Amino acid sequence: MRNQSDKPLITVGLVVLFLLLLHLMPPVSICGVKMRRVSLLSDLWPNPALDGTPTVVPCVKVPAPQPSITTKADTTSYRITWPNCVQPIADYGAGTPNGMTHIYEMLDKLFRHQLSGRPVRIALFSDSYTEGDILAGHLRELLQQRYGGQGVGWVDAANDVNQFRLTLECRSHGLTEHAANNKNDYVARYAGLSGRYYPFNGLATLNLKSYGNYPHANSWTVCRLYLCPKGRVSVAAAWNGGPQHTQTASGTQVAEVTTTSPQPAQSLYITVNGAGTAFGASLEGNGGIVLDNFSMRSSSGTHLAAIPEKTLRQFQRLRHYDLVVVAFGGNAISPDSGEEDVEWYIKAFRPALHNVQRAFSDASILLTSMPDRGVRQGSRITTLPAVPLLVSAQARLAAECKVAFYDLFAAMGGEGSAGRLFNQKMVGADLFHPLPRGGNYIATRFYRSLVAGQEGYSHHIQAQTTKTHGNAQ
Repeated sequence: MRNQSDKPLITVGLVVLFLLLLHLMPPVSICGVKMRRVSLLSDLWPNPALDGTPTVVPCVKVPAPQPSITTKADTTSYRITWPNCVQPIADYGAGTPNGMTHIYEMLDKLFRHQLSGRPVRIALFSDSYTEGDILAGHLRELLQQRYGGQGVGWVDAANDVNQFRLTLECRSHGLTEHAANNKNDYVARYAGLSGRYYPFNGLATLNLKSYGNYPHANSWTVCRLYLCPKGRVSVAAAWNGGPQHTQTASGTQVAEVTTTSPQPAQSLYITVNGAGTAFGASLEGNGGIVLDNFSMRSSSGTHLAAIPEKTLRQFQRLRHYDLVVVAFGGNAISPDSGEEDVEWYIKAFRPALHNVQRAFSDASILLTSMPDRGVRQGSRITTLPAVPLLVSAQARLAAECKVAFYDLFAAMGGEGSAGRLFNQKMVGADLFHPLPRGGNYIATRFYRSLVAGQEGYSHHIQAQTTKTHGNAQ
């Protein structure tokens, strides 16, 4: 009898060959229904969310509503033409003090060297996504390269997270931290701008030294220390290991103690003697950009509602922020979150945004959506289902409150971008927090949007000037 054991093998081979030929066929439609392409080896093909392709993130530009903007120069509305692959900033606050016109105007003055006497300050309120200056450090450097400025901006007096900063070494003594993400010993009415406060009684020290990772943040000439003294407090500062220069602070409100160096410095040693509450210090220059990074680990941003408006106004009077960026959401959702959870969070977060608006009433305010957050589905990495729901809800909240909105989720590539960045070693194993290269990439996307907004404002002003001169002739 003839051996026919090879027939099953031949049959399997023919089936495989047939399916592979089907795979090569383009997708077709039958009765108006688009059929999926046959892919016998789909589990073996590279997953776009996991492969190592050179293109990190596709050019995803989600059109954002562009309301008309009323400038301070005249009452003519204008629209910004956003370049390709630059995520638009939707200005729902157009025509109000919280709209983007103010920061565009200030950036344009810096770019044209028409602003002197003070820096343009930006406050970034966020969660651990910006912790350690992984993202904010690169954004700060890009802005200071274009618009000038120096120093790392705000440094909490004794925050444990300071040890993770890429920009600055910070050591303290005699200060105890109380922070909003630790409810056991935190009283919101004592909190400062960052949602933290540091009581001291006696001698306290703060030792600051640059790591030299960013050229513009590497040195500074001005230090502004913020504290609420009880009685008379002595403050001494020694620049670059030199002699101490002593000042005093007193009163019952937030006080700013300013010390300057004739030469750019890379280190500063501060001694505080007395009783009171310290908040932090800002290391900066006399002009250009100052970017303050107020990150709060594990926060959904709702803690901003409990910081007294009076305290925030005192800080605004002293620091005068031109742009306040509010960027939360990563801690508000989980893999099980749905639409009800998102709406509950927006309801809880709304008072925080209102508090920011009231306290920083003369600043541009930009609400930033949460970034992409990945979740593993077998061998694939996909976007957490609640992310698009939350991004849409945040956009609606910005429109309701009449502040600007930036879709960071779309800017970094939309669906699946966390997985793509993870494969590029730009996002950590949690599929959310950026690594240094990822922080650089995401910061660059945001920077380009700010610059495009400034340039759009500049083109409008030039057109108005040309029109005015033409009519005069």
